[in-house]
Amino acid sequence: MHVYPWGKSACRAWWTNALKQLPQHTASEGVFLCHPLTHLAWAEPLPSVPAELRLYSQLHAAFSDEPCPPHPALLRFPGPAVENSACRTLAMAVDWASVLRLARRLEVCGKSDAAADSSASSPAGGAVHPAGGAVHPTGGGVSPSADAPILAEREAAPAEACVGACGWQVGAASLELVIAHALLERPVAVRRVERAAAVHVDQSMEFARLRRAGRGGEVSCRDATPADDWLALPQGKGEGAAFGLLDSAAVMSSRDLEPIVWPKVWYFAHKLQRLGADDAAWRAFGSVPVRWVPAAGRWMTGSRHRQMAARLLGVPFAAVPASGSAWP
Repeated sequence: MHVYPWGKSACRAWWTNALKQLPQHTASEGVFLCHPLTHLAWAEPLPSVPAELRLYSQLHAAFSDEPCPPHPALLRFPGPAVENSACRTLAMAVDWASVLRLARRLEVCGKSDAAADSSASSPAGGAVHPAGGAVHPTGGGVSPSADAPILAEREAAPAEACVGACGWQVGAASLELVIAHALLERPVAVRRVERAAAVHVDQSMEFARLRRAGRGGEVSCRDATPADDWLALPQGKGEGAAFGLLDSAAVMSSRDLEPIVWPKVWYFAHKLQRLGADDAAWRAFGSVPVRWVPAAGRWMTGSRHRQMAARLLGVPFAAVPASGSAWP
């Protein structure tokens, strides 16, 4: 398997840095620049959070029982790693195609800004327009589209959030914009509103969280068999098993205490969209172990980033059933 720049140490450093970020005032009244993951809860606060989760809360001293301040701050107990965990994110009602379009647009705008900065100090004729060489998931380069004016308008308008039990909570209409900023590792402009429609969370996809809370029996079991969500079945068993292709939209995450490292997802999305039909390239990219959960009628994985990259792109991902799991 290839060695990627987003290893465990890089992910830990990214998360440590994210927890240290402070919101900033902007020139617009009531608008703040926030870290999209650590300052904003992406859905309604978790119900019935077990007290033992305090053992897992990072920067525990920052989580207090005081009323939420009128400005954004680091999410309080149980903290951003749990509120915006991989398990919870995959259970949220997200328009991933919209997230992808917004992220691509943000990336192009960022490269254009960087090119403008460099051209200001470059000799005449030495600047190269970045869009010509940009490569993005689901397409090479950037072409004008009917979405551009809409995307530009959404990027210019702040995301909206209201005050919830653990901090500022993203409105459903702003979730895709917030996630797009997380992918590009950029702060997002946020305006507080009195009310905002909450993001819907499908509890049938939250088996790991509910099981930890002692409520695993509340998960509704989907009417499905282990073979239903495979576009191509894995071949063989054990260490020599060849991967199959599994529908990324149907798989739960077991990581209910850890967030997704979103820049790593963006990195993998670039890799994934270039694989094509080359089996060797897919093997080099790596497959994901999955386990069938009969109580939920779904496959579940502890891998956060390859599956999430596939979910973002709307494509299947390479997977192999783990040892001891049911087989499709």
